[in-house]
Amino acid sequence: MTKRQDTNIAIVASGGGSTGNVVMEADKNGFLIDGSVMLLISTKKDAGCIDKARRNNVKSIVIEVDKTIDDKRVRVVDWNCRLHNAIRENKIDVLVLAGCVIEVYPLLNVYIVNTHPANKKRHGGRGMYGTKVHRSVLMCIKDQIKREMLSVKNDIFTEIHFHEVDENMDTGESILITRVKIPKDIIKDLMEGKIRIGMLAERLQKYVLQYEYAMLPSAINIAIENALSMRR
Repeated sequence: MTKRQDTNIAIVASGGGSTGNVVMEADKNGFLIDGSVMLLISTKKDAGCIDKARRNNVKSIVIEVDKTIDDKRVRVVDWNCRLHNAIRENKIDVLVLAGCVIEVYPLLNVYIVNTHPANKKRHGGRGMYGTKVHRSVLMCIKDQIKREMLSVKNDIFTEIHFHEVDENMDTGESILITRVKIPKDIIKDLMEGKIRIGMLAERLQKYVLQYEYAMLPSAINIAIENALSMRR
C-alpha cells in the first residue's frame, strides 16, 4: 500500500521487545497508514528487543544510562539529552515508549506516546509499572466489593490507556481507551484470598496484554495522524 505521507517512527524499549515487535510487525504488514518504523532504541545493550528489530529489518541503537553519574536525577537528564540527540539525528516524528523503564522527557515537535495498562488517573504515576499497576487495580476492586460498591456478580472492567507523554508521569491526554472485562475466575480468587495478590496481578497482566497488542496498530495510526496535524 502506498502511503500518502511518511511519518518516521522510533520505538524505545528496555526488555524483550514484545510490545515494540507488535508495532514493527504492524508496519511490515502494512497496517500503519502514513508512518514507518525507522529506529528501535534499546536502553540495554543485551535486551531482546534488539534481536526483534533485526528480524524486522529495523535499525537499532543502544542508549544506556551512565551509571558513573552518582546523582540519579542527573543520570536521567543525561540519558534524555542523548536520546533527544538520536531522535533529531534520525528525524523522528513519533516516539513510541514500549516497555521503557526510564522517564522520557517531552521534545519539541516530536509526538511521544505510551501505553498504560489501567486507568492512569487511579493507577498511574511514578513507580506504577508492570504488575504494580494490576495489583493496584485488584486492591481497589477488592475494597469496592467489601464496601458493597461492586458485586462479584457484576462484570468488572479495567482499562488500557494509550496516551500522550507530557512533562509529568502518566498525565498526558489519552488518545485511545479500551475497556477490558476482568475474567470472573480472577475476581473469585481475589475475594477468596487463597492465592497471593501478586500472582493474580501477573495473571491479569498477561490477560490484559493481549488487548494492548490488539489496540496498538490503531493507536499508532491515531498518533501518526496527530503528529501530521502538528506539522500543518
